[in-house]
Order: sequence, then structure tokens, then C-alpha cells
Amino acid sequence: MLNFSIYNDTVYLIQQSEVKDVWGINTLQSVKIPVSCRCVESVETIKLTGDKSENYITKYVISFPSDVDVKYGDKIIINGMSFNIAKLSKSRDLSGNLMTSKVWV
Repeated sequence: MLNFSIYNDTVYLIQQSEVKDVWGINTLQSVKIPVSCRCVESVETIKLTGDKSENYITKYVISFPSDVDVKYGDKIIINGMSFNIAKLSKSRDLSGNLMTSKVWV
């Protein structure tokens, strides 16, 4: 049987957390985790006033499965470029269980 999944792309999620070092001082630690997701890319053309050239902005909408803990402050690496999370939406079913997390970068 074929294993079809809508989460066929992979991005890296960089989660930061505070940990105590050997002296008991809080320091930030970054963890880079490969995550399966569905990634939709869109390109917008913006023409600046007074400029004869056009600028292109690439935006991504990323859907994660329910077992991925994503939050504001995390960074996402797509194709070697790092992005901050601009918007985060979590979808839940009627019982309150998390189904998917959707991120705009």
C-alpha cells in the first residue's frame, strides 16, 4: 500500500529555550529539528515609488502535523534561509485536540 501524506516537505525548526549552565545562570540554547510539513510558496511583485525596478517578496505558508510544538519566537529554515514566524494559527477538533498548526513567514 502506498503511503500518501500531505506533509511531504521538510523544513528545519529552530527552537530556543532557556537552560541553566554549570554556574546556574540562564542561557539560551538553540535546537535545530528537521520537521515534515506542507509548504506553499507565493511570490509577490512590489514596485517601489521612484524606482524603475521591481522587487520580489517570497512568502511561505507552512502546515505542521499535530505533534509539532511550534510557537512565536521560533525560527524556520527553508532552502537555507532563516525566517521568523509572522503569524501562527492552531486548528483544533471539537474535542479540543490539536489537529494542525499553520505558520505564515
